[in-house]
Amino acid sequence: MTLAEAQLARQKKIQSSLIGLARDTRFADFIETVRECQLSAVDNLTDGAVVGNERATTACIGEIAAYRAMIRTYDEAVALAAQQAEGN
Repeated sequence: MTLAEAQLARQKKIQSSLIGLARDTRFADFIETVRECQLSAVDNLTDGAVVGNERATTACIGEIAAYRAMIRTYDEAVALAAQQAEGN
């Protein structure tokens, strides 16, 4: 199995696991908190202390990317769950 195939397999496994969670309001609340954290991290990018420090800027960008990946994976799982519900 190539690295790309392994990564795709892990992504599908995560999405499959999230389908059940997508219907859970507690997990939806968690994702909403992640969305708020992402907005806060974006706000931090305009902070003078962060802008003036390359290391802090890089860390902040990485934090935002991590939040975006979590949110995107969740949103894709919700869409997939909706499709499956329509098909049943």
